[in-house]
Amino acid sequence: GIGNTSPQHTLSVQGDLYVDGDCVEKDGACADIAEPINANKDEPLESGDVLVIDTLSNDWYITKSTKPYDTSIAGIYTSNPALYMGTNVQIGVQHNFTSKAPLEHNGKVPLALAGQVPVKVTLENGIINKGDLLTTSSTPGHAMKFTLLDPEEAIDFNDLKRILAVNEQRRNSILGKALEPCNQGFCKIIALVTLQ
Repeated sequence: GIGNTSPQHTLSVQGDLYVDGDCVEKDGACADIAEPINANKDEPLESGDVLVIDTLSNDWYITKSTKPYDTSIAGIYTSNPALYMGTNVQIGVQHNFTSKAPLEHNGKVPLALAGQVPVKVTLENGIINKGDLLTTSSTPGHAMKFTLLDPEEAIDFNDLKRILAVNEQRRNSILGKALEPCNQGFCKIIALVTLQ
């Protein structure tokens, strides 16, 4: 509907849609961009789960992350995307993805590719402060603080080469930046998704 809060009809557009103006936030909407992505129907997912490309499957799926610094990182399961792309682009639409319990899905889930999104985190790699980079952790579906190894701690040239190689791999596992702190075992914080 247009211009009222209880429309009797929805707006349908065939062709290109150009929108000018502000998207009004409601329950976390208007903050992220997502698209539907294939997921294993047998794996329940929760809002805020960190997802990776399932490299063990013959089919093309995403799954919960389970190891630190996973370079197959794909994004975050978003509960209420502001811009949901697919066969039909939906802007600022309230979806039925919000849930505190594992969700059953039909094989497609909304994957946040950019923007501000709630994400599950753990203190596995230390306290998370605002602005810290985030990466995958060994806790399924959780992010942790991203750190690099210190090259000055190398004991010889071969150890330095190993540290530099590990750091280069880690740089390819960045999920985004924490917009909120976490100083307890597990939290759900807002992250700015900046996949690398």
